[in-house]
Amino acid sequence: MDNDTEDSSRLGSAISSVRKSIAQLRHYASISRVEEISRRYFVINAYDGAMTMLGIVIGAHVAGNIDPRIVVGAGLGGIVAMGVSGFTGAFLSERAERQRKLKDIERHLFTNLENSVLESASNFAAIWVALVDGAAPAITAFISLSPFILALQGMISVPLAVISAVALSILSLFVLGAYLGKVSKENIFLYGLQTSLAGGATVGILLLIGGV
Repeated sequence: MDNDTEDSSRLGSAISSVRKSIAQLRHYASISRVEEISRRYFVINAYDGAMTMLGIVIGAHVAGNIDPRIVVGAGLGGIVAMGVSGFTGAFLSERAERQRKLKDIERHLFTNLENSVLESASNFAAIWVALVDGAAPAITAFISLSPFILALQGMISVPLAVISAVALSILSLFVLGAYLGKVSKENIFLYGLQTSLAGGATVGILLLIGGV
């Protein structure tokens, strides 16, 4: 019975600690106003991820080399590159901007903000934005690449993988557009149509270039 009580106490303490950490992170997010900028980073980079994978798939089709191993290898390479590039680029640029603002505040208030709540919120914002920036293109790119992973395992045919990858890419673009429509409080379908048409136009241009 004592062991049960002790385990229950430890669990309660762990849950309480997690709740406090979440509340603190939310406080940092509120102070740094990171929600808007991270939303913008997510949409822009998720869009890039879907478009990049669309280019890889159609490019392979135009070249006449639809080997799933090559497409998956190129796709995974692109995912890693976009993820690392997005994280490091966003972290360094966002941190630099946040540090500049902190120094401006210090100069105007004649105080040192080192180890302050503002500095902690600034550091949180830079890390959070970097994570969003790195993850966004990787997510949409992996979704588009998934049919070729299935084809590599022999679960679907290569032609079906091509069609599915293109469809998933354009669907991802539509969803991102619809999300922008929701954010702007305008026509969700119209926004989704615009972004998906951009994907369709990309496919058409690549096919024309390849003479297919």
